[in-house]
Amino acid sequence: MTVETRSNAPDGDPNGDIELLVTAGGRPWGTYTASIRQDDDHTVVDVDWTSDRRFGLRRLPQQFVAERYRADALAAQGYTVAERETSLLF
Repeated sequence: MTVETRSNAPDGDPNGDIELLVTAGGRPWGTYTASIRQDDDHTVVDVDWTSDRRFGLRRLPQQFVAERYRADALAAQGYTVAERETSLLF
C-alpha cells in the first residue's frame, strides 16, 4: 500500500487541506481529503473519502457492521464525532 500526500496549506499555516491518494499493488484504492481548522479551543478535522475501486456484494455486510460500531470505536479513542454523513452508491 502506498500513500501520496498533498497539502494546499501555506508553510506555517495550521489550517488547510491535506489530500491522501492511496494505492494498493499499483492500483487506485481511495482518496481522502482532510480539512483542518481551529474552532475556539478545539481542532476540527473534516474528512471526505472516495473509493477509487469497486467492491463486490460480499462486502456490504462488512460495511453495515462497521458503520454500526464506528462512533463507539472513535469515542473509545477520545474522539468526538459532531456530524457524520455517509452514502453508498451502486
